[in-house]
Amino acid sequence: MRKGMFLSSACIAFAALIGTSAPAQGAGSASSGTANQMSPNVRPDSADAHIKDVFAITRVYADGLKVSAIAVRYDKAIRASSLSPAAFVVKTGVDSQRITGVYTSTDAAYFTKTGPSGQYVVLELSTDYVIPVTVRAPQGPPAARPPSAGPPAPRVEPTPAKIDLSYNPEVLTKVGNISWEPAAHPASLVATGKGGNGRAVSVTQIGNIKTADGKTITAGSSEKENYYVRNLTVDGFMKPDYRDPANGNLKYNIHFPRHYDPAKHYPLVMFLTDQNDSGSTHADALIKANGGVIWADREEEARHEAIVVVPLPMQPWVNDKFEATRETRNGPPPGQAAQAPPAGQPSPNPAVSTPYLATLNLVDYLTANIPNIDRSRIYLTGQGDGARTAIKMLIDRPNLFAAALLFAPDYDPAQMTKLSKANLWIVASQGDDASYQSMSSGIDALKSAGARIGKAEWNGQAGASQLASDVRAMANANGNIKFTVLKKGTVVPSGVADDAIDNHAYTWRIGYSIPSLRDWLFAQKK
Repeated sequence: MRKGMFLSSACIAFAALIGTSAPAQGAGSASSGTANQMSPNVRPDSADAHIKDVFAITRVYADGLKVSAIAVRYDKAIRASSLSPAAFVVKTGVDSQRITGVYTSTDAAYFTKTGPSGQYVVLELSTDYVIPVTVRAPQGPPAARPPSAGPPAPRVEPTPAKIDLSYNPEVLTKVGNISWEPAAHPASLVATGKGGNGRAVSVTQIGNIKTADGKTITAGSSEKENYYVRNLTVDGFMKPDYRDPANGNLKYNIHFPRHYDPAKHYPLVMFLTDQNDSGSTHADALIKANGGVIWADREEEARHEAIVVVPLPMQPWVNDKFEATRETRNGPPPGQAAQAPPAGQPSPNPAVSTPYLATLNLVDYLTANIPNIDRSRIYLTGQGDGARTAIKMLIDRPNLFAAALLFAPDYDPAQMTKLSKANLWIVASQGDDASYQSMSSGIDALKSAGARIGKAEWNGQAGASQLASDVRAMANANGNIKFTVLKKGTVVPSGVADDAIDNHAYTWRIGYSIPSLRDWLFAQKK
């Protein structure tokens, strides 16, 4: 990655929040928390008087969301040659993070390195720490509310004091018949403690620096906190709800190419996450791992433009018996009034909803409402529970998807024989007993059913060039079903427990980071 270009070359940024002018009413005062409020005792030449805004800049890596940089807006242009990492102290919630570089920028959109001075000081941070794998306890279907309990209270997501989306022109609110209301889902746009659930950071200038005209800004004494968060790639996803009258409401994320052309046809990629990487807000399906956002990354989009869809599972789509999970509930969704169904139509307030069917119906809904989706190139990809769900979708709708790329699934081998004609690449780790044994049996069953199988074992810790060579060898070989096995002892990095849980999660942490695997998927066509 080129020095000073970490944002323009990496994913989408929050996009032009502010230029060199003062922040909008509300956003500036709120964003400062401490930044724009100056005590009468503050020295006029100190950093406490000159820092106007702090922005946390995040990026989603294979192991999850990390603060990759902090941008500090001063009221004057700063001389780059006067800066050093030692002049600043940052707090991100991760003790091991350190400042690895510092430069100035005039670019309010992506904070790229633009010259010898600029109003923004960008502090690049280390991201080489590892976010550990977490496993949540299995969740059964939510219990039905007793009839006497009355309607459930509507769930209220935290709303920031002020959120002005004119700061963020890359956040689309409507494409074709697909639309959403961004203010209803502030997600990670705003820091925790400021009304949102984005990352909170602080900066203290502890050394002297100089302005472009040679004046000294002396060290400050207070921590300057962020209000806004620029969440790389995630903020470019629209975050609507799909209302399926028969199967309940479904939160989902959808990303359109940055240079979206209604006259051009695009493939569609749907990513299904693992239950342990889900949550309750739209963005949760995007920030726990990179399997959803990698397809919308700027570098990826330069090679493959696509419409990317990431639904949010509130519970597993498919249970351990490989059946669609059914959710029992009473009455309409929280905050919605009960509705009588039109004559001959299903109730919009079903007593039993099926998120699996709602997710399949979402694909039909999108193809009906976005006419420039290339129906010969609808792709499916997933990890863990999501990969299991993808196998069921391929069985139930064999003519819908052109190909699938799946990491660490498990499934009933007898049912997998129905996939003998599918275009499918499965990756499993030998150290993940459940997935490896299940898929090995499934591949044997598929071979008996007449499927053409390609199988290989890889070193999961091999370098990028070796993994690319491994992909090419399998991609060029015959076989509509490809099964890659990551050898035991080559999946989990040093210092991490080499157990089944970590082998399970590192299967997709490794897999989604291999560009040529993604290239294979985009090359497939019905």
